[in-house]
Amino acid sequence: DFVSIPVGDPRKTAFYNYFSLIIEKENQRILNLRDKILNMNTDEDLAVNALQTLGKRYRIKSGDPSELKTSLLQNVDQLPASLVLAQGAIESAWGTSRFARVAHNYFGQWCYTKNCGVIPADPREGKHYEVQRFNSPGISLRSYLFNINSNPAYAELRRIRFDQRNKKESLSGCYLAEGLQGFSGEG
Repeated sequence: DFVSIPVGDPRKTAFYNYFSLIIEKENQRILNLRDKILNMNTDEDLAVNALQTLGKRYRIKSGDPSELKTSLLQNVDQLPASLVLAQGAIESAWGTSRFARVAHNYFGQWCYTKNCGVIPADPREGKHYEVQRFNSPGISLRSYLFNINSNPAYAELRRIRFDQRNKKESLSGCYLAEGLQGFSGEG
C-alpha cells in the first residue's frame, strides 16, 4: 500500500525495494528462456517446433529456423531494472494511481475487451479501451515485460537492445528508453 507511505524518499525507496526483487526474478526467468533458445539446435525437429511455437507467441513471422532463432533472441531478453522502475514509477505515480491500487496495473497497460479491466475516468477521445486488471503486481510486471518483448510498437527498443548485446555493452535503460516512444500518449 504505497499510499500509506509518506511522500518523497520513503515512498520511492519502498517502491524501488518492492519492485527490484520482482524485476530481478522476472528478468532471470526471461534469461533462462533465452538460454534455452541459444542452446536449441535448428537441425532438430523438436527444437524447430519449439522455436516456431515461441515465434508465434512473440509475434514473429516464421521463416528459416536459424532466422527465427535470431529473431527470438532479439525479442526474448531482459530489461534493465532502471528502465522498468522508472516507467512503473511514472505510470503508477509511485504505486498510488487508481489503476495501481484497484487493478495492480503499475505500467499503464490497456486492454480492449469489455470488462477486461478498469474504465478510465476520462478516456482519450475516440478510443475504446480499459486499463487492464491484474491479480498481482508481479503479474502486471510479467505482462509489461512480455508486451515490450513482443509488441511491434517496441521493435526499436528491441533493435537497440540487440545491438547493445552484439557489441557486448551493458544494457542501458536511458538508451533503451528511446525505443519506447509509442508506449504512452505522452510519447
